[in-house]
Amino acid sequence: MAREALNHQLQLAREAAADERQAARDAVNRAGALQLLDALAELRPVIPQLGTQLQTPSPFLIQQEQRAMGLLARAEVAVLPLMPETLRRRWAHLRMLAGELTAALPVGSAEAADRNDWTPQKIGRARDDLDHYLAYVQRSIVAVVDGVDLPPDADRPYLRRVDMAVWRAPDES
Repeated sequence: MAREALNHQLQLAREAAADERQAARDAVNRAGALQLLDALAELRPVIPQLGTQLQTPSPFLIQQEQRAMGLLARAEVAVLPLMPETLRRRWAHLRMLAGELTAALPVGSAEAADRNDWTPQKIGRARDDLDHYLAYVQRSIVAVVDGVDLPPDADRPYLRRVDMAVWRAPDES
């Protein structure tokens, strides 16, 4: 009887330790997620200027863009390794999309352009795609903070597509 009581107490202690470890991991994830939200707040105002390399942006806008892209990169190294794999993948896609749009070089009118060229219309739609994907990643991070399930998985938008419909996440109405 004493052995059974001891085994029961030992099992309860293991369960309590596992619960404490999970609570500590959740707290670290929430703190890291808040840092990621700060990085997204830096990127959102920069989106309208991405893909404007042929124009002459102000030094302030260039600095703001570089800061936002640097924050995305640093967060990926410093914070994301502790996050759920799904969130890490979504963040990596966000960085890739932002980098692709940053490197976009606009061409002339849609009528004269090759279907794969960055027309002003495609760049505008790509900015909207990036903005919607950023919101999707933001909802994913908020889910980590709130301790709830992440939004359903979705393929990232392909920015150079011919289709002009704006990308939407499956959880968007």
